[in-house]
Amino acid sequence: MERKNFRIIDSDGAWVASPTITVYESGTATIASIFDDDGVTPKANPFTGPSTGLVYFYAADGKYDVQVTGGTPDLGAGYTWANVLLNDALGLSAGGGGITTLNALTALSQTFAVGT
Repeated sequence: MERKNFRIIDSDGAWVASPTITVYESGTATIASIFDDDGVTPKANPFTGPSTGLVYFYAADGKYDVQVTGGTPDLGAGYTWANVLLNDALGLSAGGGGITTLNALTALSQTFAVGT
């Protein structure tokens, strides 16, 4: 079980407030089981992120497709990031892991480790 953190930005680098996030089992249209904490409290899927554009979820180790839509500014159809890997064995999840900044219009992403 790993926590995945995302900061959603638009093509100008502005945070996207209240985006809709849907997490799928990779390569399918099957909604994944996600959690609000380390496997205890189920999280709605899809869910609406906060006004900061920083969203997170916990899920079992594996690959997921993460779809981001809506928000302010409106991303419209948005973007889907395929094959997002969650893997506790990589040691990235301690203390909440890194934060991946996702540009929902250009599909560019960059991950920053927490505490660096």
